[in-house]
Amino acid sequence: MKKSIIFVLISLLSLTLLSAGFAVKYYIKTQKLQNKIVSLEATISDMSSKNDTLKKDSEILDTRYENLKSKKSAIEIIAAQEQECLKKENYTTAGMNHCVHISLDRLEKEIEKNITLLKSVMTFEQYELLQKSQEAWEDYKKAEMTLNRETVGNNSGTIYTNILAGHQFSIVEKRAKDLSILYSELAGE
Repeated sequence: MKKSIIFVLISLLSLTLLSAGFAVKYYIKTQKLQNKIVSLEATISDMSSKNDTLKKDSEILDTRYENLKSKKSAIEIIAAQEQECLKKENYTTAGMNHCVHISLDRLEKEIEKNITLLKSVMTFEQYELLQKSQEAWEDYKKAEMTLNRETVGNNSGTIYTNILAGHQFSIVEKRAKDLSILYSELAGE
C-alpha cells in the first residue's frame, strides 16, 4: 500500500510539476503575445499619424493644384493673345507670321523674366549653371533655326515661312515653359 501511496504521490507531484511547466510556458507565450500586441498598437498609432500627415499634405497639394488650374500662366496668356491676333489678321500668311513673331517677343521676355526670378531663389553656383544652360540653349536655338532655314526654308511657297515661324515658336515656348516650371518648383509655388 505504501508503494501505491508513494506512486500516487509521485504521480500527483509529476502532474503538479507538469501543470506548473505548462503554466509557465503559457505565461511566457501570453507575455510574448501581449508584447506583440503593444508593438502592433504602437505601429498602428504611428501609421495613423503618418496617414494624417499624408492627408494634410494631400490637401495642401490639392489646394495648390486648384490654385494653379485657376491661374493662367504667362505662357497660356501669350498663346491666347496669339489666337486673338490670328483672328484679327484673318489667318493670312503674313498675318500669321506677324502674330507668331509678336508671341516670340513675348516668350523671350518671359524667359528673361524667369531667369531674373530664378536668380532670387538659386545659390550662386546654381545661377552660374543656369547662365551656362541659357547660353547653350541660345546656341541650340540658333543652330535649329539655321537648320530649318536651310531645309524647310528652301521649299517654295509662302506657307513655309509659317512653318519656320512655328518651329521657332516651339523651341522658344518650350524653354519658357521649362524655366517657368523650374521657378515654380524652386519657389514652392
